[in-house]
Amino acid sequence: MKTIYIVSLSGGKDSTACLMYCINKYPKDKLRFIFADTNWEHEETYKYLEYLELLLDIEIVRLKSTKYKGMEDLCIKKGLFPTRLKKFCTIELKIIPILEYYEKLKNQGFKVISVVGVRQDESEKRKPEQLWKTNFIKTPQFNQWNNLKNTNKSKAVKNYYSKENTITVYQPIVYWTTQQVYDYVKSNNVELNPLYKKGLSRVGCYPCINANKTEIGLLDDTAIKKVHNLENKINENYPNKNATFFYKGTKGIHILALVEKYKINSLGLDLGCMNQYGLCE
Repeated sequence: MKTIYIVSLSGGKDSTACLMYCINKYPKDKLRFIFADTNWEHEETYKYLEYLELLLDIEIVRLKSTKYKGMEDLCIKKGLFPTRLKKFCTIELKIIPILEYYEKLKNQGFKVISVVGVRQDESEKRKPEQLWKTNFIKTPQFNQWNNLKNTNKSKAVKNYYSKENTITVYQPIVYWTTQQVYDYVKSNNVELNPLYKKGLSRVGCYPCINANKTEIGLLDDTAIKKVHNLENKINENYPNKNATFFYKGTKGIHILALVEKYKINSLGLDLGCMNQYGLCE
């Protein structure tokens, strides 16, 4: 059985460091690179992926949901936006397409090792993370679970915890600091996503439902219009929901009100060095 390392990319610094680490450590024929495309990314991120492909002579496979056409389609069909507690966007647009890809490779006879750029110092939640761990590929869907008879539930549980349903996860930079990540990418003569130099602390979905006040204030006109239009579309279809992209606690706040409050670049300030990575030094 041939072992293959699947490096998940987001366009961010951590996954880029993982990418370079694996390229430096393993033969290219043992590597594959994937990107879960939500159709909700910044244009700079798409360009950055193309930059990596050209620079490193690799192919990054774009994975998409087969159920939804992206973030906008997902939210419209559900009639609401994801929240910090209900991140169905991550499940439907990232996790499921990636797990389907893993399963396909396993069915082709590969031993799949998933490589991800998780780090302990990202948050308290990540502190228990280790270099290696085991995950399950197929997860019983809650809405299907209730419809199963008891005998089928027992079988589903047994299949879920079977060796065939597992995948090995490798987290090579789990003990690294943010500065180590930046230094490693730089030492390999690779540029980081240009969004960092524009003041963003995270890249990927743009905007993300988890965006902080600074990131909301840095949203460009295209992103603001995109969110505003989607809020309107959902509320036209579901007029009683008052759906909003951002929430403060349980209270929804419309994008235009938030931008007005947190917009920090309205004076045309130079934000080129407004980041925590010293990218302009």
